[in-house]
Amino acid sequence: MPTWGIYDSDSDDNQPASSRKLFGRRRFLHAILGGGHVADILLWKNKYLSGGILIGFTVIWFLFEVVEYHFVTLLCHLLMLFMAIFFIWSNTAAAGFIKRNPPDIDDMELPESTLRFFFEQINRLLSNLYYISSGNDLITFFVGASKDKASAAHTDAYSATCLAGCGADCGG
Repeated sequence: MPTWGIYDSDSDDNQPASSRKLFGRRRFLHAILGGGHVADILLWKNKYLSGGILIGFTVIWFLFEVVEYHFVTLLCHLLMLFMAIFFIWSNTAAAGFIKRNPPDIDDMELPESTLRFFFEQINRLLSNLYYISSGNDLITFFVGASKDKASAAHTDAYSATCLAGCGADCGG
């Protein structure tokens, strides 16, 4: 009776090295993972996309866990950044410095489906945000930006207040 070791296998000797599969599987790992884009990302077949996802999640982890950056503060800073971008874009396009017009408000609407009220409120918020940041209401723009900055500075103690302030800026 032959003794079998851990690494002994008669079938490995008959197959070329390229067709051997790890742990004696009958299917390739790519097929087991679904064979689509998710399998390509998990197996690093598209190195740039896999690396970008890894770097993106590492930055998110670093911001929230290491730096202890709060989500509401990030939301306020992103709103301020988008308001400033739309404001500069609208004013430089009106003056003729930029040849490309800012996006139309109809392009920024979310489709209404099951959560109609929620999407209507988001559409109203986006519409007001665009109206204010396009330079039509300059006083409200600066008041909103200063309120966002002040509430983002105090978000450690008042995170719900910061979110309410961001919503009040564009909510009317």
